[in-house]
Amino acid sequence: MAAPESAASLIERIGDLHDCAHSAEARGRAELSVKQDQPAFYGTVLVHRKRLLWSSWTEMFAVVADGKLRFYASSTAAVPEATYALSVRPWPPLKPGHADAPAQLAPHHGPHHTPPHPTPSSHIPPQSCTGGVCELEDCKADYYCFKLHAGGCGDVGGDKEPTRLRLCAGSSAEQMLWLQALTQGGVKYEEEVGDGSVSSLHDLAASDMMSGEQV
Repeated sequence: MAAPESAASLIERIGDLHDCAHSAEARGRAELSVKQDQPAFYGTVLVHRKRLLWSSWTEMFAVVADGKLRFYASSTAAVPEATYALSVRPWPPLKPGHADAPAQLAPHHGPHHTPPHPTPSSHIPPQSCTGGVCELEDCKADYYCFKLHAGGCGDVGGDKEPTRLRLCAGSSAEQMLWLQALTQGGVKYEEEVGDGSVSSLHDLAASDMMSGEQV
């Protein structure tokens, strides 16, 4: 089994995507990266953690690459704290400078536009796990949040139970890029229904990513 890859190593392989919220140049590179056959993106997110009656938001560094979603304590951490597979599709390793590779850009409709789930550019469609992703409104003030069900493929340790993750980005541009990277990687886009739940059976019997407790 290969040793876990550091956050710095993944950043080097993907390329410079820093400051997507404020830099049009960085955002352009990120849009190219999430539209590749092997979508890749990284950035700081808030992760909701819940244990019994206690809950909090924790800042973590997240990376989508190689068909996986990895969470690190920071962008300099040597090993991920959690890793989840996003698709059962086999993913060859990314090549260095991934964000600089040519790709077909989707039209940018402004910072508050949520894209429809993207159409993969590969002729081999990604095979989705039993999870999905959707936007969350009014989840946390001044943040742009989304809910991810990482189920079916399980994490790299073999756990097949669906896991509910509530994540928040610092800008609507970053939220859009996360949604594009995840759906391009094989996760199904879902619409949030009026009561704050998701129109999917995969919401049942979900467990929190960090604690493993039922939520």
